[in-house]
Amino acid sequence: MLVVGPSGAGKTTLATRLLLDGADVQGDESVLVRRGESLAVPRALHLKPGTARVLPELAAVIPELPVIGDVTVLDPARIGRPVTLRIAPVEHVVVLGGPAHERAGVRSGVTCTPLDGGAVLEALLTDAFPLTETKGRMVSVLAGVMVSARGHRLTAGPPDAMVEALRGAIG
Repeated sequence: MLVVGPSGAGKTTLATRLLLDGADVQGDESVLVRRGESLAVPRALHLKPGTARVLPELAAVIPELPVIGDVTVLDPARIGRPVTLRIAPVEHVVVLGGPAHERAGVRSGVTCTPLDGGAVLEALLTDAFPLTETKGRMVSVLAGVMVSARGHRLTAGPPDAMVEALRGAIG
């Protein structure tokens, strides 16, 4: 699953929630995509202030983690979930954002709805990567992904509600 969205939408919070729930999170922030397959670029999760409030399981660990500026750096191995990299097909592209992001405390506003490939590309070009200079190349790569991947729009909100909505939509 490839999760994309604008800065601050909650991608890292969602990845951290999935990690805490036992999912195999390959990376955060960067991914290499070619011929419909992906390879995450490993990187520690950069947790923003307030993360312990929405992910209380981290409250005991966060004070022990390194901090750069206002970002807390979490190596997944620190919570018993080391990254294991692999090349894998992209089966789902999840575009994160939408109305519930603006009122993140509203659980009932979190939904995960299907998006066709064209809508995924449009969302990526306008919402997730509005300043990318190489849009032609991005469209080419993502079009290759969307040949076999299913698209989804996930409205942001509390992390557990996002995971619940994702599981309901993609299993």
